[in-house]
Amino acid sequence: MCKPISARTIYEECGLTYASFRRNPEALLLYQQHSTFLKRERKRTRTACPDTVSPCDPLLAYKKPDLVARLRQAQARCAELETQHTTILADYVQKDVRIAELEAELARYREYFESLRLQVQQKEHGG
Repeated sequence: MCKPISARTIYEECGLTYASFRRNPEALLLYQQHSTFLKRERKRTRTACPDTVSPCDPLLAYKKPDLVARLRQAQARCAELETQHTTILADYVQKDVRIAELEAELARYREYFESLRLQVQQKEHGG
């Protein structure tokens, strides 16, 4: 008698759980190719909606290599943007440092002019 091939029958026959053969890519592929449950699901899915992709998510229409290419492009773009942001941030930090230096210099000039003004007032009133 031919038993259906499923995770349960594999466990009953040899004691391997699904988690055990899921970690081995070759064993998992073998299971996926010969599983009667998965074959039934694939057949039911094909008859329910033959060769159609859910219109909800357009990314489901892409093949894996296309998705990998898009992912790599997105990662490159993110790296490029991070570089740009780092450059812009460094520019802003340099500008902030320059502004702080100029404000400190302005404070010194104001202090100098205030002392000069006081000296002129003293000479006018006291001299």
